[in-house]
Amino acid sequence: APPLAYGEAGNGELNIPPNSTIVLEVELLKCPMREDLFEDGGAVKLSLKESKEGRQPGKTDEVQVTYKVTVEGCGVAMHKQHVVHKMGAEQMGQIARVMDKALTTMKRGDEVMLTCQPSHAFSTGDGRYAGKVSRIYLALEEIFEVHDMSVGARDKTVLRKRIREGEGADRIHDAACVKICVNSVTANGEKVLDSEKLELAFKVGDGEVCDALEGSVVGMKKGDEAVLRCESVDACLGGLLDLPSTMETPIMIHISIVSFDKVLEKWDLSSSERLQRGRERKEVATALFKRGRIRLAAQHYEAIADLFAAIDFFSTEERKDAMDARKVANLNRAMCLLKMGDMKTVKELCTGVLKEDTAHPKALFRRAKAAVALREY
Repeated sequence: APPLAYGEAGNGELNIPPNSTIVLEVELLKCPMREDLFEDGGAVKLSLKESKEGRQPGKTDEVQVTYKVTVEGCGVAMHKQHVVHKMGAEQMGQIARVMDKALTTMKRGDEVMLTCQPSHAFSTGDGRYAGKVSRIYLALEEIFEVHDMSVGARDKTVLRKRIREGEGADRIHDAACVKICVNSVTANGEKVLDSEKLELAFKVGDGEVCDALEGSVVGMKKGDEAVLRCESVDACLGGLLDLPSTMETPIMIHISIVSFDKVLEKWDLSSSERLQRGRERKEVATALFKRGRIRLAAQHYEAIADLFAAIDFFSTEERKDAMDARKVANLNRAMCLLKMGDMKTVKELCTGVLKEDTAHPKALFRRAKAAVALREY
């Protein structure tokens, strides 16, 4: 309306006549999202940069961040670049609590500005920053995921800490041909690897490398970097890396994924393809068992049994073969676990087989050995 535009006089320079009604066309290009983190107005997050995809850190994850804390009227109070931050540690009091809360809503590459009232920053005491509003610039650069990648049994003998995330969604699976770079190896702090870097090419699961590498590459993406912490020397012996048996723990292996061939996952296989995959990996597992690679063989048998977990997926003609393959895989895994000392799981596996075949001699024998070891007479 004219009173809210150029009124009775108009605007000669803009060629706007008197008493003109002005029509404005407005296009909203961006609306930065604000979020009240604690729903009390004490800490408000303003998104500066948002990533399109990726996961958010958990409450106990380690992350790499850059942050700057500025206090109203006092300038910069704290400033750190590319530092490792342990979620939940709260080493910086209320500031850490606010940062942790914000980080759980962020993804890798996100940047935010946090406006904190005194109650969520330096409180209201007598200190220099007390009673003042603080602003925190926070950038989430990396999420350091830690997973137990121990082969055959999740006993934390090999932990994988991802220190750099690669690109894409494809991940390494069993039977994939991969190329990795071993950047460094240390044993109890002492350098072990003679060369500066070593590239290895192998087929996952075939036993060409040690258990630590076999288990740890599974699930990684191209460009991922990780540090493996190995508490067992045996997990690092044998294969292409050829490390000495005299090493002291902990053994730290820094690896990065160079390339790999995509392999169909279980869900992408037809019923006939699952049967074929099961037969092929059973041959590999049998050969590994004979070579003394008990843990890796156990992991194969577990994966083979999982191929046949849903019997209804198979046609009537295929179901007997699928059930037999699952039974054999579970019994062979039980045989491996007897050698590894996991008697509880041996008993569970054999009991499952006996539900389908009540007089199976190997299931009865192996369950009995486990029961004796467990003193369940």
